[in-house]
Amino acid sequence: ELMQSSLRWSAGILAGLLVALAGCTIFPEQPNQPVRSYVLTLDAASDPWPSCAAPNGVLIVGLPREQGGANSSGIAYLMRPHEIRYYAYNQWAESPARLLLPLLVQAMEKTNCWSTVTPANNALRGDYRLDTEILHWQQEFFAKPPHERLSVRAQLIDSQKRGVIAAKRFEIIEHSPTADAYGAVIASNQAVNRLLAQIADWAKDNAARASR
Repeated sequence: ELMQSSLRWSAGILAGLLVALAGCTIFPEQPNQPVRSYVLTLDAASDPWPSCAAPNGVLIVGLPREQGGANSSGIAYLMRPHEIRYYAYNQWAESPARLLLPLLVQAMEKTNCWSTVTPANNALRGDYRLDTEILHWQQEFFAKPPHERLSVRAQLIDSQKRGVIAAKRFEIIEHSPTADAYGAVIASNQAVNRLLAQIADWAKDNAARASR
């Protein structure tokens, strides 16, 4: 009887430890949730970027190319370097490239440095072309605090001369307000707005120098 009592006591302690350990385990999301889809928006409250003395012509904005983990509508996260995962119950409404394209067009329009800004699927011929490639778009949990990493390579091309005016890699790190999918969305939106401001300013400066 003493042995049985001791075994029951030991089993109780083991069960309690397992529950405690399960409660301490950190998972990016909990199961059995409805699937949620998210979009990105340009910050309407931000001031427009400085205007150019004269418009630089028609700018065609290409659909961003996608590399690695940015080629799906999944919201990517990393618990450790090099191992990419996706939230099961949270996703982007479209692929990152299709979310970014209209925002790139809006950002270029805000500079007032182009007579027309249009996406590449429009039949209009352009004087300049902006091509971008998404290199990284991911939430990283192995950093403290967790953050969103957004890396994009951009090229500004003279369509008439068929030459590259300038090329640059941009990288934005934005802390996630919460360690979950919605934290990734909020951080992504902030990172995208910072990225767009930098690309728009860079594109207008290089176009102005090229036209001199």
